[in-house]
Amino acid sequence: MKKRLFLVVFAALGTAVLLSLGTLTYIDSKAVIQSYQQERETILNFTVKDIEVGLNHGLIDFLKQTLSRVEKQSMFVGSIVFDPSMNPLISKPDDYKVPPEILQTLRQKGIAEDGDLSYQLEKIYDDGGQVVGGVVLSFTFAPIRAKLNQGLRIAGIIALAVMLATGVLLYFLLDRLIQPLRRIISLLNYTSKELHSVADKVADGSQSLANGACQQAASLSQTEASLERILATVQENTNNAINAETLSGSVEEVSSLGVSLIKDMSNAISAIKQSADETVAIVRTIDGIAFQTNLLAVNAAVEAARAGDAGKGFAVVAEEVRDLAQRSAEAVNDTENRLIRSKQLAENGVEVCEKVATTLEEINDISVKAASLTQEISKASQEQHEALRQVGVAVGELGSVTEQNTAASVESKRLGDQLLSGASGITQVISDLTNLIQQGRANLHSLIEVQKNGKERMRETNIFTLDGESASSSAPHVRSSQEQPSAEK
Repeated sequence: MKKRLFLVVFAALGTAVLLSLGTLTYIDSKAVIQSYQQERETILNFTVKDIEVGLNHGLIDFLKQTLSRVEKQSMFVGSIVFDPSMNPLISKPDDYKVPPEILQTLRQKGIAEDGDLSYQLEKIYDDGGQVVGGVVLSFTFAPIRAKLNQGLRIAGIIALAVMLATGVLLYFLLDRLIQPLRRIISLLNYTSKELHSVADKVADGSQSLANGACQQAASLSQTEASLERILATVQENTNNAINAETLSGSVEEVSSLGVSLIKDMSNAISAIKQSADETVAIVRTIDGIAFQTNLLAVNAAVEAARAGDAGKGFAVVAEEVRDLAQRSAEAVNDTENRLIRSKQLAENGVEVCEKVATTLEEINDISVKAASLTQEISKASQEQHEALRQVGVAVGELGSVTEQNTAASVESKRLGDQLLSGASGITQVISDLTNLIQQGRANLHSLIEVQKNGKERMRETNIFTLDGESASSSAPHVRSSQEQPSAEK
């Protein structure tokens, strides 16, 4: 454990030292690069001014002196002065040449780079704005890069020394701190095991509560389904009741129609009876006439017998017989008419009876349907009763599960008290750790002092100072090759 803790702390402090040195190195490197750029622009600016004077006045020796002065700079590589047709006039060193592809790029853009080398072309104008020549200056970044690399190596050596000293100091500090930490860790392990055991019990109680909740959800689902079935059954009973009411109205209408038809049939039968009575009276009249005719016939026969040849009495009798015969014919005719009427009335009675029979059949069909609806209502009522029974059972199960959940809640509260006790122990451990950290702060001050000393040594080395830095800080900005003489004026 001591080794691992040592490695962790050592790595953290080493990282801090490296980051600090890296930050300082980055800042100094940035300053070096900025100083290099300023110095290069200063050299370029003064050189272009001198070459402009030399070309405008034809001072070849002055141009050579200017290039020789620039050649002494450490970052300088070479330079070439051109005539207006871009033909080389003077070069430093004497054999210095610009590669053709670089020269082509300079003619197009005025500046080019090739690795650590940088080239810049500046055109020279006379007072009238005409091009009288140009100059190409080449610089290298290699000396600056060498200084930067040297600074990085020195910073690495310092960082290694600081880390070694820090490691030795850490070893002795951790050796004194490791024993209390072991006791604290042992206590934390014991407390962690206790909390783990309690957490398992809490998890079991939570699982029991979850199972109870699932059972409650299932019971509630069954209850909901039963209620839905009850509602559907009630709705069906309502619809059946409405249909039964409608059919009852139809039965009433059909019954009223049957009563009316029965009355019509009664009237028809009465009319038939009356007609029969009249027929009997007519038959009696005919019978009387027949009787008298018979008597007259007898009398005629008697008179005929008496008179012999005399036929007067017979003639009278014959007249009377003829009269009776006429009356008999009229009575027979009347009887025929009445019999025809009786026949029609009888036919009407038959038709009415058929209608009554049909109506009674419809009443029977409606009664059958009403009975069927009554059976469906009875069956639906039984299903409703069964559904209500299931609801009662489900409610009973919910009550049982609720009791189980209550017991689980009590157990969870007890386990929560145990967790609270364990948390109090952890709080005491944290207090001990806080005291230990406060005691170790004084020892860590020495590490901070070592780090500060390392930074001071980095600053005292001053490995990144360049020659001519004070002069470059006040140098004016060089004129761009793209600027026009009219703009300068």
